[in-house]
Amino acid sequence: MGVRKTDEKNIYDFVRRVRGRLRIREIAGRIQITLPIGTAAALAVSLVSRIVPMYYALYIGAALIAAAIAAGAVWGIIRTPDMTHAALAADAEGSSERIVTALSQLDEDNPYRELLVRDAAESIRGFKIRKQFPIRISKRLSLAFVVFAVFTAVSAFIPSVVRKEAKEAHDVKVQVKETVASIEKIEKEIQESGELTSSEAEDYINRLEASKEELSDADTAAELLKAQERLTSKLETAEADMGESTIAGSLSDAAAQSADQTQETRENLIDAVQDALEAAEDGTDEEKAYAYEKLSELASALGSDSLQQAADSYKSSGYSAQDYAAAQGALSQAVTDSTQLAEGSSGGTENSSENTSGNTSGSNSGQGENGTSGENETGSTGAE
Repeated sequence: MGVRKTDEKNIYDFVRRVRGRLRIREIAGRIQITLPIGTAAALAVSLVSRIVPMYYALYIGAALIAAAIAAGAVWGIIRTPDMTHAALAADAEGSSERIVTALSQLDEDNPYRELLVRDAAESIRGFKIRKQFPIRISKRLSLAFVVFAVFTAVSAFIPSVVRKEAKEAHDVKVQVKETVASIEKIEKEIQESGELTSSEAEDYINRLEASKEELSDADTAAELLKAQERLTSKLETAEADMGESTIAGSLSDAAAQSADQTQETRENLIDAVQDALEAAEDGTDEEKAYAYEKLSELASALGSDSLQQAADSYKSSGYSAQDYAAAQGALSQAVTDSTQLAEGSSGGTENSSENTSGNTSGSNSGQGENGTSGENETGSTGAE
C-alpha cells in the first residue's frame, strides 16, 4: 500500500511538472508572436514622432513593447493545458495513454487501479521533461523582432528637429505650470491679506490673471520669456505700490523668484539657439531652417535688430558659410549685450535701494543735527 501511494504521488507530481513546462513553452511561443507586433507598433510611433511632435514617443514605444510581452504571457497562460491534457501530451511521447489513465484512476475505487498506477509509474522513469518538451524559437519571428528593434532604436536615437520642438514645448509647459502656481499663491495672499480694499485687490488680481493667460498661450521659449519679463515687471510695480505692508514682502519674494525664472529661461533659450546653430553648420536643410527660426525667436525676445538682420541674411543666402559666420558673430554680440543689460538692471536696482537707504539715513542725520543745534541755540539764549 505504501508503494502504491508513493507511485500515485510520483505520477501526480510528474503531470504537474509537465503542465508547468507546457505553460512555459506556451508563454514563450505566444510572446514570440506578440513581441514583433509590439516592436513594429513602437517603430510606427517613433517614425510618426519624426513628423508630428510627440514628447512621450519613446515612453509610448517602450510601453507598447512591454504590453506586447504581457499580452503574450497572458495568452500563453490561458492556452496552458489542464492536467488531463498535460498527461495526454506526456503519453504522446510513447506511453500509450498509461499516464492519463492512471491519473484518472487516482481517486477511483478500482480493483485495477494499483496495477495501472504502477504501470504508469514505471513508464515515467527516466522521462526527460525538458528534452521531450523543448522551447522552440521561430527563426522567422525572431528575425522580424530583431529587424523592427534595430529600426526602432535607430529612429529613436537619431536627432530630429521635430523632436527638439516637442521637447521645447514640453519644457515650456512645465515652466508655465510652475509659474502659474506661484501666481495663484500670490493671488490667494492678496485676497486673504485684508490690507487692500476689495477694488484694489480685484485690480491686482486681474493683472495677474492676464499674466496667467499670457503664460498659458506661450508655445515657445521666446514667448515664455516675454511673458515672464512682463510678469516680473508687474510684480515689482505692485510691490512698490504696497509700501511697507505685509503683502509687499510676499510680492518682493515673488518678483525675485520670477526674475530668477526669467533669467533661467533666457539662458536656456540662448543655449538652445547656440546648439541649433552648431548643428546647422554641417547639418541638413531642415536643421539649417530650424537654426534660422531659433535665431529669429531669440532676436525677437532680446529685441536685437542686428541679430535678426544676420539671421535673415543667413537664410536669404541659402545658408552660406559666410553668412553662417556672420550669424554666429551677431549671436555672440547679442548674448553679450543681453548679459550686460541684465547685469546693469540688477546693479541699478541695487544702487537704487542703496541710494534710498542712504537718503533716508542722511535725512535722519540732518534732522538730528538740526535738532541738536536748535537745542543749543535755545540753551544759549536762555543762558543769556
